[in-house]
Amino acid sequence: MRKTTNKDLPEEIEALIPEAERTPMINKILKEAREGEFHDFKNKKYTCGKLQLSCMLFDTKDLRLEDIRQAVMNGDYDESPDAEDKASMKKDWLENGGTEASYKELFGED
Repeated sequence: MRKTTNKDLPEEIEALIPEAERTPMINKILKEAREGEFHDFKNKKYTCGKLQLSCMLFDTKDLRLEDIRQAVMNGDYDESPDAEDKASMKKDWLENGGTEASYKELFGED
């Protein structure tokens, strides 16, 4: 099972770095992760949430986070769409010129 950026990531960072040692950047990562800003489908802020997350983890300069950054880059936190995400993708597809037939052909679902 893959990890998620909105649940597993904050828990792992919190386990690695005690609250008293968290920098403003680490606190920002935790906040945005909980808000879904690095999630593959729930993200509303960044064009590519995983790339942003990787950069932010690097920018902390905290070597305790390097394994997590590598895991992000390796796809360990790549989420699958849930029913809500699939409905949103289909809605966006249709509103932006896609057809039911092309959606089904590309994504294999109704």
